[in-house]
Amino acid sequence: MESPKFGREMEGRKLRLFFPDGGIDVGVIVSAPAHDDCKGCDGFVYDLLSTNKPARYEAMKVRIGSALWTRFEDLEKYEVAEG
Repeated sequence: MESPKFGREMEGRKLRLFFPDGGIDVGVIVSAPAHDDCKGCDGFVYDLLSTNKPARYEAMKVRIGSALWTRFEDLEKYEVAEG
């Protein structure tokens, strides 16, 4: 299965991010890759608005509102979360 990807068109958008462990984060995309063919553009930054698995972040002392970076390959899928 190919990893879902998106680019700068999603910056400022609120997305629901689905992870293979069942985790679902809702976040606003802060920074995304400018182009598809960059070897170093394998992830994105988002501000965490909510999560269904807060224990996943406790050890890192991540709180709601924190900026997080994740790799596209760690993402199962995403969808636009309006409202």
